[in-house]
Amino acid sequence: MYTTVGSGFRFENYPLGNRLIDIESKAGLFSLNPTIAYNVNQRLSLGAEINVGYDVSETKIPLVTPAAQGYLKTETDGFGFGVTFGLLYKITHSFNLGLSWRSPMRTHLKGDFQLDNFEGNLDEDHYWPQMLTAGIGYKVTPNLSLGLGLKWSDWSYFNKSKQKYKSIFPHVPITQGAEDTIRFQIGLEYFPIKNLALRCGYLHDPSAIKEEMISPMLPEMRINEIFCGIGFRYGKFLLDTGLNYGMLSTRRVTNSLTGYPGKYSGYRLGMGLEITYSW
Repeated sequence: MYTTVGSGFRFENYPLGNRLIDIESKAGLFSLNPTIAYNVNQRLSLGAEINVGYDVSETKIPLVTPAAQGYLKTETDGFGFGVTFGLLYKITHSFNLGLSWRSPMRTHLKGDFQLDNFEGNLDEDHYWPQMLTAGIGYKVTPNLSLGLGLKWSDWSYFNKSKQKYKSIFPHVPITQGAEDTIRFQIGLEYFPIKNLALRCGYLHDPSAIKEEMISPMLPEMRINEIFCGIGFRYGKFLLDTGLNYGMLSTRRVTNSLTGYPGKYSGYRLGMGLEITYSW
């Protein structure tokens, strides 16, 4: 169980026209993935999993329309389902090829919205993209391995996502500016001693949202990210930990179609810990 998408933003005293406003957004997609794998022979392995997605979303944004104005608050959650298939082929003892395909997923969310003293029901449909990943692994020496990967994501599929307010607004698209992307990633793993692994890596992920569609609710930017990590095995236990730092490209939005022009920049910092027990 893990999360493939998760983010939260809080902008305080954001200048909009002649006033200062607050903007908040939280969203996450959690996945539970029962998995099965089978060794066809010494060279070929196949795998498959069922993707059960739990999607949550909360927002607080200022809104001005001919019918109403004030802060619009929303809170929704829901489920979606998909599948993933993968294969690993050992071309030689030192050279491996991996492929995986993750199906698209539609999550249907239900919840409530509030605009000042008015409350109502809200449905959301999020269309998560299919993803195709190809990677190669090469054992440079018995203690040093190199990995290279490319991931294509069908982010234009996300343009179908929409919010359906009951009794106050028509259907509202979440974004119309998503484009497909290809991510590049590279990693190294080195064993200075038998049970200790040192790892480092880099990825480049282009922005999936057109510049004119960026807003504080969706401040999407190109990412250059570096990673480092350590793995340690003790008996039947395996401990893996890692740290990543992402540098977000600066984007200056002048022709905004969302009403939020300005300069968007930042960074992200994260860490992970995994404990595995084998028997």
